[in-house]
Amino acid sequence: MENTFVYRFFKGTWGIYVSLTAELVPYADASEKAIEVIPNVHLDIEAPHLLISEHDYLILGVTLVRSQLEEWINKNHSITIRVIKVTITLTDYQPEGLTCALSGWIAQELGLEYSPPEVYFSKEENHYIFPFSAI
Repeated sequence: MENTFVYRFFKGTWGIYVSLTAELVPYADASEKAIEVIPNVHLDIEAPHLLISEHDYLILGVTLVRSQLEEWINKNHSITIRVIKVTITLTDYQPEGLTCALSGWIAQELGLEYSPPEVYFSKEENHYIFPFSAI
């Protein structure tokens, strides 16, 4: 069953908003584009309008919760995450929001403990600084 997670981070007059809808599916139902991100965790990105470079930020979202996922998989089973839809605010968009949205979705869906990464706004660079990079 598909579920939606919304990542919001606002400081001052603007912020980052990403709504991500995904579902867990059997690997047999995944598209041929599905990739294994970590052992026993596949990511199937079907959301339209995402650039290939943005896929790296979704992959990073899986790795942010890697240790919790590995523990969950050891007690349960392998999973395939199908990303169905992503809605963003174009005016204030940073692709790091995709990372936080997917890691938040995984934590919510599987009941994992998770704290979003510390983020701060750099006035000098005029954007948010995240403690990770997909590049």
